[in-house]
Amino acid sequence: MKIILIIVICIVAAIFIIKLFKKKRLRRELLESKNSSAVNLDTYIQNIENKIVTSSDIDILTGLIHRYLCYDWLYSNHIRGSYKGAVRMLKVSQMEQARMINELKRYFRGSIGDQRKSLSELCIEKDKGLKLGSQKMNTIFESL
Repeated sequence: MKIILIIVICIVAAIFIIKLFKKKRLRRELLESKNSSAVNLDTYIQNIENKIVTSSDIDILTGLIHRYLCYDWLYSNHIRGSYKGAVRMLKVSQMEQARMINELKRYFRGSIGDQRKSLSELCIEKDKGLKLGSQKMNTIFESL
């Protein structure tokens, strides 16, 4: 009887340790993805410095911002313990996210489209776009 109890305790402990390692690995991967998205966004901003910003540049910029916001959302919810719920919310809200991306494109077309901007001006517009996108994402997820 004692042997069976010890085996059960060992199995439960092993399962707990495996889940803990998986959670830490997922957290690390999400943080790396979030940070690489931020680096990609900053690098792209530097690449379009002092050149006329075209609509394809704006499409890429909004895509990078959306990617960063999604990884930020997933990482934040993983820290709070609701990663699976966050993934479900991202899948369910795809149409609303598409509308948010279109709003970001309209914003960037009005603020930097067909213009030459310095790096500091582009960074300010990027930060405004991130703030706008973050507000829209929060609004989307609050409505779910």
